[in-house]
Amino acid sequence: MLENKRREQHKRRELALLPPSDLEVKLRRRQQRLHVYELEQKKRSESLLNVPVYPCERNPEAYPELFLAMTRTMGTHAFMKLYLFIFD
Repeated sequence: MLENKRREQHKRRELALLPPSDLEVKLRRRQQRLHVYELEQKKRSESLLNVPVYPCERNPEAYPELFLAMTRTMGTHAFMKLYLFIFD
């Protein structure tokens, strides 16, 4: 029994000394890219939380001149879609 454990330990040590296989290398690279992507997503979402919210964005009816200026430049339909997307 002890001899079997020694053989297994010796085998594990030998395997640890071998260079990683192509699949292991690909998997490690993929995990690293995924980790970097997740960090970038987290950074983006945190930066969106730090965007200041102005009173005119909350209630465009309270600022009619700004509302009219934005609807003229964007068009009423586009502005309302954007408004509903942000605040709905």
